[in-house]
Amino acid sequence: GIATGWAALQVPELAQRRMVIGGAMVFAALCLLASGSFAGIAGLLVTIVLIERLSSPLHQSLKRLLIAGSLVVAGFLLALPVIWPVIAGRLEYQFSDGNLLPQTFVYRIWIWRDVFWPEIVQHPLFGTSLEIGPNYRWLFAESHYISLLFRFGVIGLAAHLCWVGLMLAWLYRRVQRGDPFTRMMAVAGMASLIYLSFAAFTNEVFLFTGSIDYLWILFALAANGSLHDRDQTANEHEQEL
Repeated sequence: GIATGWAALQVPELAQRRMVIGGAMVFAALCLLASGSFAGIAGLLVTIVLIERLSSPLHQSLKRLLIAGSLVVAGFLLALPVIWPVIAGRLEYQFSDGNLLPQTFVYRIWIWRDVFWPEIVQHPLFGTSLEIGPNYRWLFAESHYISLLFRFGVIGLAAHLCWVGLMLAWLYRRVQRGDPFTRMMAVAGMASLIYLSFAAFTNEVFLFTGSIDYLWILFALAANGSLHDRDQTANEHEQEL
């Protein structure tokens, strides 16, 4: 939602509503900060950087990112006395065993290696089972790609990667041909899809998170702009006739 707001702020037609959009972004940012999700915060920052690089020249992107970064740092320092217990608790939980890797990532490696990979190797083409039954030691694959290999095999993984490629190509076309609003929604969709594709290595983000809901909303907004452009072109053609 914050990334979508960031993209919407760059649409000239929405200039009069920037205060409303900005207020919603601040409220969502406070909720994200209160959740203590380091991965969510990092993902948001990466998505915003991708939106800037996909939509604006380098000098404009750097200017906006520097201003936004300064505000984020200032807000973080002001909120640090309040949120430090949460940060300290998360860091102690993740690195209390002295390992350089976070404890949750080490646990994921164990799950992939000992629970799911042996099954994937036995049924590589079409997968093992459409669901992870109670007879397994862990009910979540903790990786979208491992989940695809387990449920649908190499064919399912290839189909998903094909879908990602087709969606990126379609969104890029909307960026090139759409009106300013459609263009920025398509840019936000591209940035979110790229980030989620990397986040999917360690989370089933396309299945069990709210991020995918926002992604489909962005796709719908880009598609609606495509239909609007098509209707407008048809009307202009009829008027010429």
